[in-house]
Amino acid sequence: MVKGVIAAFALICIILLSGCATSVPMGLVSTDVTLPAGISNPSIDGYTRKGEAECKSLFGLVAWGDASIDTAARNGGLTKVWRAEYNASNICGVWGVYKVTVYGE
Repeated sequence: MVKGVIAAFALICIILLSGCATSVPMGLVSTDVTLPAGISNPSIDGYTRKGEAECKSLFGLVAWGDASIDTAARNGGLTKVWRAEYNASNICGVWGVYKVTVYGE
């Protein structure tokens, strides 16, 4: 019993203390953040179009999709991109959706 408690405590310490440096703030249980990917004008009021592209991840082991700015611009029919945002949503490292949204004309 004592060995099991010590093993569980050690495992919890390893999980909590083994941080990984990422460019996206990651929550232990859930993440849903939007960050700038590139910006030339902080206001989106004058932009006439918006395009999005996304990729997905399963268990942090398999990832698929194209979340590039180029694909997002094509999806929105943009020829000029003035602003780009990056959104990351992740639930317990099991399911992740990463989206790029571009604004322009």
